[in-house]
Amino acid sequence: MNYTLDSITHVKSILEQNYKGKDVEVTPYLTEDILNLVALPNRSFFGVLTVATNVVKGVLKNSANTEILTISENSQVIEHFSSLACLDATDAPLVTPLGQFRGFEIIIN
Repeated sequence: MNYTLDSITHVKSILEQNYKGKDVEVTPYLTEDILNLVALPNRSFFGVLTVATNVVKGVLKNSANTEILTISENSQVIEHFSSLACLDATDAPLVTPLGQFRGFEIIIN
């Protein structure tokens, strides 16, 4: 199988290997409401996440709710993650974070 390390094919292959016998469904996903990127059982995301200047800190977590990456304001990252917390300068959650996610929603059944 041919893929690059930042491809959905690579992520799906790893998940299929880690969750043998389960169905890994990949659906294109685009949202400007990045508050939708919350943890739900058996759901994750892979793609390009952009946070704007009002998001001082964007904290990405994996399915075990462990922090995997923190990005700063006005940044973009390609990553596989299960949830995003958007924080202000006092580490308080933002009510209206600005940004966009373009990629895939992944559901494991």
